[in-house]
Amino acid sequence: MAEGEATVQDLARPISINQPAICRRLKVLEEAGLIWARTQGTARPHHLKPAAVKALQDRADNVLISRGKAG
Repeated sequence: MAEGEATVQDLARPISINQPAICRRLKVLEEAGLIWARTQGTARPHHLKPAAVKALQDRADNVLISRGKAG
């Protein structure tokens, strides 16, 4: 998804996780506001929300800095 959209099949192809497991994880990411999906026929291509991912990264960096564990 970092390079564009990806369907469940696209994500399942290179790894050994079944499609229902990937769907569950995508649902969590969507509920967290990190990705979004659109309906295209029978597929639902997923996309990252760059601003949300950046905000999560910044927050994680701040936690590590406050704990003295940043790079």
